[in-house]
Amino acid sequence: MLTLKKGMVLYHGTDALFDEQSEGLHGPVWVSSSITVAEHFARLPGGFGGVKRIIKFRLAKRIELNDIHSPREMLEFAEEHGIGLYGVDDMKEGVESSGIAGWIIPNNYPDGDDILIADASVLEHVETHVMD
Repeated sequence: MLTLKKGMVLYHGTDALFDEQSEGLHGPVWVSSSITVAEHFARLPGGFGGVKRIIKFRLAKRIELNDIHSPREMLEFAEEHGIGLYGVDDMKEGVESSGIAGWIIPNNYPDGDDILIADASVLEHVETHVMD
């Protein structure tokens, strides 16, 4: 397990059609402590058609996440908790029904980690940066 401390800054890159200030994020959400990782996801082609942006969050409370270091560990973890790995919706449903707080995969990307937080209410919106 790995502890993320209250106040830690996390980033979410997206072009999804929602207003993060009024609606917030719902359900499991992928974030990273690396703004570069969030920029990558905000710029992905074939997205949702909204404004490409980086959303900066701060953790409202300390959370403990499962620490995963390899594809094999991810497969074993998913099997143990009944989480399907066949797409975003499948993962979200599995995480919601498993009762886990989420996971962190350090260095999953060249520029940083991959963090999934099951309960988005622990994220406080700080600011949104619209990308050009």
